[in-house]
Amino acid sequence: MPRGGSIAKHMFFKRIEMTGFKSFATKTVVDFMEGVTIVVGPNGCGKSNIFDAIRWVLGEQSAKSLRGAKMGDVIFQGSSTYKPMGCAQVTLVIDNEAGLLPVDFSEVSVTRRLYRSGESEYLLNKMPCRLKDIQDLLLDTGAGTDSYSVMEQGRMDDIVRCKPEERRVLFEEAAGISKYKVRKAEALRKVEKVEQDLVRLADRVAESKTRTISLKRAAAKAEKYKALRDAADLAEKKILTLDMQRISLNFDQIEKDYREAKDRLAVVQSQASVVEARREELQLRVDEADASLRDLSQAKEDQRQYINDAKGEMLRLKNLADNERRRAEDYLKQVTDNDKQKFEITENLADINAEEARLTAKLIGLVAKQNIRRAEYDRMRTDSDATRVRLRDLRKEMETATAESQRLQTEQTRLLLKIEQIDSSNGDFNQRLAEHEEIMLRLNAEIDQKREALDQNQVLLSEIQEKLGQLQGQGVEELKARDTLRGEHRTIERQMQESRSRLNALERVAKDYEGYFRGVKTVMLAAQEHQLDGVIGVVPELITPIHSEHDTAIEVALGNHTQDVVMRTDQDAKQAIQMLKASRDGRATFLPLNVINGREGGPEIENVLGRPGVVGLASRLVAYDPYIQKVVFDILGRTIITENIDVSMRLTREGKRNRYVTLEGELTAPSGAMTGGSRQQSQIMSRQREVNELAKQVETLTEQEADFARRIRKREESAVALDAQCAKSREAIQDLRLKVGQGETELAGLRDQRDQRESIFNEQRERAASSQSDIERCKAELEVCQAAVVQAETLAQARRDELATLEESVYERNAEAEQMGESVNQNDQEITHLRARSQHLRENAATFNQQRQNMLRRETQIRNDHDRALQAAQDLMDQSARVEAEKIELEREIDGIDEKRLAAAKAKEEAQQANHEEMMRSQQLMSEFSESNNRHAETQELFVNAQSELKQVRARSLDRFSQEIEVIVQETGEVSDARIDLSDEIESLRDDLARMGDNVNMGALVEYAEENERYEFLTKQENDLMTARDSLRETIDTVDKTTRELFQQAFDQIRTNFIEMYRTLFGGGRADLVLQDVPDGDPLLDGGVEIVAQPPGKKLQTVSLLSGGEKALTAVALMFAIFQYKPSPFCVMDEIDAPLDDANVGRFRDKLREFSANTQFIIVTHNKITMELADTIYGITMQETGVSSVVSVNFDQVERLAITAS
Repeated sequence: MPRGGSIAKHMFFKRIEMTGFKSFATKTVVDFMEGVTIVVGPNGCGKSNIFDAIRWVLGEQSAKSLRGAKMGDVIFQGSSTYKPMGCAQVTLVIDNEAGLLPVDFSEVSVTRRLYRSGESEYLLNKMPCRLKDIQDLLLDTGAGTDSYSVMEQGRMDDIVRCKPEERRVLFEEAAGISKYKVRKAEALRKVEKVEQDLVRLADRVAESKTRTISLKRAAAKAEKYKALRDAADLAEKKILTLDMQRISLNFDQIEKDYREAKDRLAVVQSQASVVEARREELQLRVDEADASLRDLSQAKEDQRQYINDAKGEMLRLKNLADNERRRAEDYLKQVTDNDKQKFEITENLADINAEEARLTAKLIGLVAKQNIRRAEYDRMRTDSDATRVRLRDLRKEMETATAESQRLQTEQTRLLLKIEQIDSSNGDFNQRLAEHEEIMLRLNAEIDQKREALDQNQVLLSEIQEKLGQLQGQGVEELKARDTLRGEHRTIERQMQESRSRLNALERVAKDYEGYFRGVKTVMLAAQEHQLDGVIGVVPELITPIHSEHDTAIEVALGNHTQDVVMRTDQDAKQAIQMLKASRDGRATFLPLNVINGREGGPEIENVLGRPGVVGLASRLVAYDPYIQKVVFDILGRTIITENIDVSMRLTREGKRNRYVTLEGELTAPSGAMTGGSRQQSQIMSRQREVNELAKQVETLTEQEADFARRIRKREESAVALDAQCAKSREAIQDLRLKVGQGETELAGLRDQRDQRESIFNEQRERAASSQSDIERCKAELEVCQAAVVQAETLAQARRDELATLEESVYERNAEAEQMGESVNQNDQEITHLRARSQHLRENAATFNQQRQNMLRRETQIRNDHDRALQAAQDLMDQSARVEAEKIELEREIDGIDEKRLAAAKAKEEAQQANHEEMMRSQQLMSEFSESNNRHAETQELFVNAQSELKQVRARSLDRFSQEIEVIVQETGEVSDARIDLSDEIESLRDDLARMGDNVNMGALVEYAEENERYEFLTKQENDLMTARDSLRETIDTVDKTTRELFQQAFDQIRTNFIEMYRTLFGGGRADLVLQDVPDGDPLLDGGVEIVAQPPGKKLQTVSLLSGGEKALTAVALMFAIFQYKPSPFCVMDEIDAPLDDANVGRFRDKLREFSANTQFIIVTHNKITMELADTIYGITMQETGVSSVVSVNFDQVERLAITAS
C-alpha cells in the first residue's frame, strides 16, 4: 500500500466559496466530493478561475502566475450590469474529520481577502492569521502553491525545463522533509544571531571584568581615604571650635567701644554740618546782595538806553504817517476816473440788450410756429406710412383668414374620426394598475428596512475604519520612531565598541609601560605587583598639559625627564636602584620628593612673561597633584613656552637668556644653542590624554546606549499594543463589510424588482392616462376648431371692407403732406438768419460786461487801498503816543533803581559780619571732629578685625563642612587639645591623603558592588548563550541526519516508480532520475535531480530535446511516480491533458482512475476522455459578459461542450 493512503481517505477539499474573485462577481459555492470532480465549460467562461482561486487562497504571491499584471487584478472589475467589487475573497474548506491536521477542528476553513487599497488578510477558521501559519499547517501534506498536488499546463512544462535544484523541491515535499528544512533554516538563523550576541557579549564581559578589578582596588583605596579624611575633619572642627571661643571672649567689648566712638563722631559731624550750612546760607546772602547791586546798575543803564531809543522811534513813526496820508489822496483821484469809464460802458450795454430782446421775441414766435407746422407735417407722413403698412397687412390677413378657414374645416373632420378610434381601443387598465401598485408598496417597505440597516452598518464601518486608520497611523509612526531609534542605537553601539576597543588597547599599552626604558618599565611593573614601595609614578603620568596644543611643547620641555620616576624619598629611590642592579634590567632616573627642592620662575623670567609671543611658563601650563609641586618646578619651572622660534631668538638677542621651547618643539638653551627640525613624537604625553578622553566618551556612550534601549522597548511595546487594537478593528471591519456586501446585494435585488414593477406600472398608467387625455384633447380641439372656423370667415369679410375704405383716404393725405413740407422749409431758413444775428449781439454784450466787471473790481481795490492808507497813518500816530508814555515811565523807574541799590549795599555788609562769626565756630568743631575721628578709626579697626575673624571662621565652617559654626561647637563640645597639636595632626593626615593622590574615586564602593553584580550577570548570560549555541548545532546535525535518511528513501522509491511509470505511459522506452553531486557539499542535502529520458524508438537524450507532448507525458510520469510514493489527499489539475493525443489521454485517464481511490482530484478539462472519470461534474458558463456562474450539467451537455471546445 502506498505511503499516505490513510491521509487521502480521511482528508479532502470539501468546498470552495468565491466572492468578487476574477469573473465570479457574486458569492459562488462549489462543493467538492471525494473521487474525481470535473470542471468543464467553453473557452473564456472562467473555469480556470476556480483553479486560480485554489492556488490564491493557499498563498500564491505571484500575480503573473495568476495571469494578471498586479495582484489587484484578481478583484472583479465590473460588467454592464454589475459594479466593480471592492474586495476579493476566497474560502477553502478542508475536511479534517480524522484530525490529521494539527488543529482541534473537524472542518478547517482557510480564507484570503484582498482589498483595492492593497490590504490583504488571511483567516484560519475565521480567525486572523499569517500566511506562514497556513503554510506550516499544510506542510508535508502535498497541498501548496508549488507542490506536486497543484498542476497546470505551464507548471508541467516548468517541471521538465527547470533546473535540477528547483526540481528537488518536489522530492523534498514528497519525502516530508520540508518541515525539517524550515527548522534547519530557523536554527541556522538562531545560531548566527547567538554568535553575534556572543561576540557583543564577550566585549561586555571583558570590559566588565576589567572594570570590576579596577573598581575593587579603587574601593579599598576609597575606604582608607575616607577614614583619613574623617580624622582630619574632626581635628579641623576642633580648631574651629577653639578659634570661635577665642573670638567670642573679646568681641562684645570691642563692639561696645566701636559703637560709642561711632555715636560721638556722628554728633560732632551733625553739629559741624549745621554750622557749615549756616555759613553757606550767609555766603549765599552776600552773593545775592552783590548780584542785586550788579543787576540794578545794569538796569539803570538799560533804562537810559531805552529812553534814547524811544525818542528816535517817535520821529520815525511821524514820517511814516505823513507818507500814508499822501497815498490816500492819490487813491481818491483814481476812483473818480474809473466812474466816468464805467458810465460809458453801461450805456452801450443797454443798447445791445434792447436789440437782443427784440430779436429773441421774433425768433421765439417763428420757432413756435415752425414746431407746429413740423409736427403736423411729421404726423401726416407717419399716418401715410402707417396707412400703407396697414394696407399691406390687411391684404395678408385676408388671405390668411381664408386659408385658415379651409384648414380648420379639414381638421374638424379628422378629430371626429380620431375620437371614434380611441373610444373603440380603450381597455380596462384600472384593475391591473391597482395590482402593480400594491406590489410596489410592499417592495418599498422592504427596501426602506434594508436601507436603514445598511446605513447603520456603513456608519459603524466608517467609524471603525477611521479608528483603524488612526491606529495604523499611530502604529506606523511608532515603528518609524523605533526604526530611527534602532539606527541611532546601532550607531552609538558601534561608536562605543570602537571607543572601548581603542581605550582597552591604550590601557594595555599604558599598563605595560610601552615606550619607556627597560629600567623604568621594570620599576613600574614591580610597583604594580607591590614589590617596590614609595613609587609615585613616571613624570608623564603625573603631569597633564592643560591644553592639547601644548602637548608637543611640554614633551620637548620635559626632555629626558619623560623617563624619570618620581619617588617618595631618597631611600625608596635607593631601594629601586639596588633592585635594578640585582636584576640587571637597565637604569632609571629617580626624583625623590624629600630631596628635590625646585623653585619656579625668578625676576628674570617674570620680566619675560607677558611679552608678545610668550605663551607662558611651562610649569603653569600643566595640571598636577600639589604633592609633586617641587618636582614640577624643578623640571619645568624655568622653561618658557613661546609661539615660534622667532620669538625665542628675539628674546635671546635682547639678553633674556632663558630656556625657551616653541609650540612646534624647537628648543633654545640659555647658552644660545638651538635644537629643532623634524622629530618623531613619542606620544607618551598625548596617550594619557587620549585615555582620559576615551574613558569619558565610553561612559557617555554607555549612558546613551542604555537610554536608547529603554526608548526602543517603550516604542515596541506601544507598537504591539496598537497592532492588537488594529487586529480587533480589522476583524470588526471584515464582519461589517460582509454584512454591508450582503445588504447591498439584497437591496440591489429588491430595487431591481421594484424598478421592474414600477416600469410596468408607469407604462400602463401612462397608456391609460394617455388614452383618456387623447379623447379629452380631441374634443377640446374639436370645439376650438368649430369656433375658429366661424371666426376665420368673419375676420376675412371684415378685412375686405376695411381694405376698400383705407385705399380711398390714402390719395387725399398724400397731397396735403406735400404742401406742408414746402412751408416748413421756408420757415427754417428765416429762423437760421435770426439765430445768427442774436448770437452776434450776445457776444458784444459779453465783452462790455467783462469790461464793466473789471472796472468794478478795480474800484473796489482802490477804495480798499485808500482805507488801509488812512488806517495805517492813524496806527502810526497811536504808536508814537505809546512810545512817548513809555519814555516818561522809564525816567520814573530810574529813580526807584537808585533807592534799591542803597538797600542792597547795606544787606551785604550785615551778611559778611555774620559769616565771619560762624567761621570761628566751624574751626572749633573741626578740632573736635578730628579727635573723634581718630578714636572711631581705632575702634573700627579692632571691630572689623574681630568681624573678619568671625566671618572667616563661619566661612571655613560652611565651606568645609556645610554647617554653621554654632552646630560644630555644639557637636565638638569641650576641646582639651592644644591648637598647635591639632594643626600638626591635620598636617600629618593631609600628607597621608596627598600621598594617596586626588584620583581617589569615593563612588567606587557603590560602583564596585554594582559592576560586580553586572559582571556575574553577563557571565551567566554568556554561559547560557554558549549552551544554546551547542544545543542548536546538535539540532542541526540531527535534522541533517533525518533529512538524509528520508530523502534517500524517497528518491530511491520515486526513481523506481518513475522508471516503471515512464514505460507504462509511453508504451516502452526508458528513463531515469540522477542525483547531482554538489562541490564541497552533500548531494542528499543539496543535490539537484536530473531527468534522463529515451522515448520508444529514439536515442537516450535530455528532456530539453523532447517534443511538447513527450515533455508533458514525461512530467506526468514523474508526478504519478511521486503520487505512488506519497499520494496527496487532494490534487488540482488545469488542462494538463491538452498537449496529449487520444492514446496518451487514455493511459493518463487509466492512471488517474487508479489514484482516485486515495486522492481527491479536481480537474479542469476540455477532453471528453478525461471527463469519463467524473464522479461530479460542474459546468461554468458566462450568460452575461464578464460574469461567470456555476450550473448543473448532465452528461449529454458535457458531450456537447467538449465537442464545442474541440
